[in-house]
Amino acid sequence: MDNTKLHSAEEFWTWRHRPENAERWWELERGRIVEKRPHSKLLQAPFAQVGELAAFHLNAYCERMGHGCVGRGTGIVTQRDPDTVRVPDLVVFEHADMCALGFIEEWPWLTVEVALPRDTFGGMMRRAAEFFAMGAPLLWVIDPLARNLAILRREQAPRLVGEQEDVVCEDVLPGFRCRVGELLPVLSPNG
Repeated sequence: MDNTKLHSAEEFWTWRHRPENAERWWELERGRIVEKRPHSKLLQAPFAQVGELAAFHLNAYCERMGHGCVGRGTGIVTQRDPDTVRVPDLVVFEHADMCALGFIEEWPWLTVEVALPRDTFGGMMRRAAEFFAMGAPLLWVIDPLARNLAILRREQAPRLVGEQEDVVCEDVLPGFRCRVGELLPVLSPNG
């Protein structure tokens, strides 16, 4: 796709789902297409496992509660004209039909990001600020290398939850409890 012109969220979403783009993780920033995750299965493998483990526990929670859904690859429009579409690793919505939509302009209960080695604290905090400005109530940043999970909320300091501790967010996910270590894959000594 021509990246010299600005693209709409709709154009981007159609382009993103073409077969040749399926193995990569793309976002739209102020009308320009950018790659969120590097195209390296070796690098992505343990980090993808984090998403799978978190999705498993969050899906079980939604089933137990009788409502909600977990989305992977769901695009969220954070800005229009020029358009920005963010694609968090996971999102949890209150209503099951929200996950069937391609991209939306409504924020989920929970947004989950998995930190890669190339991600910086400042970069993650900028993303969090963008999410919170659009109305996101809760963001988890799971760091498989540091073996922890950061709970971020608007206008509050991040709270780190260690591998042996439980993540609990009663105000947003009543009844959800999971040990952080259950969201983390076992990494080899070489990473």
